[in-house]
Amino acid sequence: SLVLRYALGMFALTLVGQLYHSFSYSYYVDKEALISLSLATASKVIFILVDGVNDVIFGYLSEKTKSKMGKRLPWIIYSFPFFPLCVLLTYVLNHTMNFSSSFFFMYYLLISILFENISTILYINIGALFPLLFKNEEERSSASSFRHALEVIAIGICLTLTPLQQKKI
Repeated sequence: SLVLRYALGMFALTLVGQLYHSFSYSYYVDKEALISLSLATASKVIFILVDGVNDVIFGYLSEKTKSKMGKRLPWIIYSFPFFPLCVLLTYVLNHTMNFSSSFFFMYYLLISILFENISTILYINIGALFPLLFKNEEERSSASSFRHALEVIAIGICLTLTPLQQKKI
């Protein structure tokens, strides 16, 4: 059903996003020791500032989009391939590469911001489809319940996996 597909899509976005944020930090700081804790923290602060601005920007751009596919679909279709690509690009660097700490910091910062921008585009546009896909109160209630339940499960999976991953480091 449409309700289940919508909820599963949000589950996938939440799971990948939470796994990314849970593991990329420890990968760069602990596992590969590419950047110091202070540089990783600075990166997250900058990332949070960008995150606070990009929702407004991408929401505005999405709302102003005019295409044969509508306002939201082009954003979803064209940004989606970059979502897994950003995850892959995050982990291509390792400690055997002869780059400076500044390079690793800038790379981590840029890839984190890119990932966040892609996530924002997907979340905003998929979220904006909600009232278009679910017309009546019963459909909306059901879709919202499934979506939130699966998002909580995705976050729970990430919270469970993070300590397990930390033990392997």
